[in-house]
Amino acid sequence: MLVRSRPTAHPIRRAGGYDHCWALSGEEAGRPRCAGRPAAPAGTRVMDVWTTAPGLQVYTANQLDGSLTDDTGRAFQRHGVVCLETQHFPDAPNRPD
Repeated sequence: MLVRSRPTAHPIRRAGGYDHCWALSGEEAGRPRCAGRPAAPAGTRVMDVWTTAPGLQVYTANQLDGSLTDDTGRAFQRHGVVCLETQHFPDAPNRPD
């Protein structure tokens, strides 16, 4: 008898977007390195993110639904922004190293 399991959704699909900490490579103690370089379409805007931290949290506003607005009344939409947060790993308080 052949039993087929249901494929599980990819973790990013389950989260509804990105909300993940990525381990950075190339760490030299205390030396800043480029952790990311987001760019707008056609390169109209570019931002380099530098850090000495070992991780980069990437979040794509997965929970926003348009109910929050800025000072001009423009609604914050789901996936309308990308946040790059340099940090130590989320489990760092639980690790002796």
